[in-house]
Amino acid sequence: MLNLANNTNYVITLNVKDFLWGALILAIIVLVIFIIVLIGKAIKNLSATHKILKSNQESISEIIQNVNKISSNATAVTQDVAHATDAFKPSVDNIAETVEMTTKTLKDNNPINEGILKAYKFVNKANKMANKHKEKKEGKKESQCDKKEEKVEQSEVENTEE
Repeated sequence: MLNLANNTNYVITLNVKDFLWGALILAIIVLVIFIIVLIGKAIKNLSATHKILKSNQESISEIIQNVNKISSNATAVTQDVAHATDAFKPSVDNIAETVEMTTKTLKDNNPINEGILKAYKFVNKANKMANKHKEKKEGKKESQCDKKEEKVEQSEVENTEE
């Protein structure tokens, strides 16, 4: 209660309805301030974008003028590639057919291939033994060629095992 000079008693009462109206008005004020800040930031961004576009206007104009040339070049290249693809398609089909026939022939001649591989291994082992005997005589270490041959032989053995 307020006590003023004329001895009148004033009572301020707030009910829930008044409190909600005040909260709503306060929320609207905060929302308006938030929207004003957002608009200010948007204006700053637009002015920065405008400066960038203005400084690059010549490049942009040049690109726009060359778009038709670039598009026609792309179309010509696409047509050339399509023509080349059509021209080489029979050759590719023929190569695929030849590879398929070769693979079938190799599968059919597997015993012959195994015999050739065994003969090669035998000759290679005999050569190694002769080289080792020669090295023992001369007291030299194994040469680099022999090491490379062993690597080749090991890879061939692994390939035949697969």
